[in-house]
Formats: sequence, structure tokens, C-alpha cells
Amino acid sequence: MGLKTAVDPKLEKAGTLKKYLAPVFARGWLKKHVWQHNAKAYAAVKAGILQAYANLGIDASNIKFSTHVATVVFPAGCTAKFFNFMKDNGYEMETAGISYYPSAPSMSLNKKSLLKKTVKKINTKCGLHVFIGEFSYPSGKMDGPFAGWNKKVRGYKHDQQGQANIYADVVKWGKANGMAGIRYWAPDYEGWYAMSMFEFSNKKGTAKNILLNHKNLIER
Repeated sequence: MGLKTAVDPKLEKAGTLKKYLAPVFARGWLKKHVWQHNAKAYAAVKAGILQAYANLGIDASNIKFSTHVATVVFPAGCTAKFFNFMKDNGYEMETAGISYYPSAPSMSLNKKSLLKKTVKKINTKCGLHVFIGEFSYPSGKMDGPFAGWNKKVRGYKHDQQGQANIYADVVKWGKANGMAGIRYWAPDYEGWYAMSMFEFSNKKGTAKNILLNHKNLIER
């Protein structure tokens, strides 16, 4: 959106404001100018993967398909409508994916409530489990291009224990409320600043509390 494209000329004129406000006020515009193209692309990729397996004589009946959207700009109701639109327009999936960055700027002030509403809406309106394709929370101040990702969630400090606690609580809640899994984003990437699961010094990483507690978290 906002760049030169042969897909839809309307996308070239869509500025930053349109990107962030369309999920709230212009879902019809998104369906017409964005989502229909998403559905076609995803369906084509799915068909291509299944055909490749068939050509190789490999059983593809156990392959699961998904995609994910960023909840920082999608309200819960819009997220559910997106996945239903995909299904109604040729792309059926087994799991709905979302990104959840509680410290990032968002349309919602209550990030915990946003997650819970989104998962429950997808469960009930789409009949799908939810996989958090991207999640992380900072253990300190974010810098560089992510300097604005310093929002605090009530009850979770931006320190190692706060980072570990919110991850544990999201996993615990998700197990009981229609979540299929969670993937911590870029856990070992030094350039991810405080979001990483490691403290870095001279290119060497030392595990933070979030990683040290991970084994017990999974076993619970």
C-alpha cells in the first residue's frame, strides 16, 4: 500500500493513515482492494504445494495450512472477518495465525484484552484454533528502529522476570482457550535488542530468565 503496483491502482494512493485506520473504518475497502488479492495468492500457493507433493507421490493429507496477521492494527472483529473472507474466497486453512507484540503501539490500549478477544472471536466466528506466529516482550528499553516498542503491559515490567512472566502467562492462558501454539519471534537475534531471549556481549549470548524457565513452562 502506497507503492507502485500492477495489482490494484487504488493501493498506490493508500497512505499511512489508510493502512492503520482501514481495519477499523474501511473493511469494505480492504476486502475489495487487498483481501481478495490475498485470498488468490494464498490459494495459489496452497495449490502449488499440494501439486508438488502429488507429483512426487507423497501423501499430503497431513499438511496443515495457515497465515497470520498483525493484531497491532487489526481489532478482534476485523481479524475474524479476515479469516472468514479467506475461507469464503478460496483459501481454506486449518489454523488462524496472529502476531502479538504487547509492547508495540496498537489500536487497543489493553493488550491482554485484545489477545483474548481476538482468540475467542476466531474460535467462535471462524471455527479455528489460533497460532501466535510472532510474539515477544522486552526485558529492557527498546532502541533503534523499534524505539517506539516500549509500551508496558500492566503487571509486567520491562526486565527479565517481566519478560518471562508474560510469556508464561500467555502460554498458560492459550492452552485453556483455543490456542494451538506460540512461536517466540527472533529469540537469538542480537539486533532484536531487548526482545531477544539472550543478553549479548562481544557476540556471545547468555540466556535470560525467559529461556531458563522455558523447560518448566513447557512441562506445565
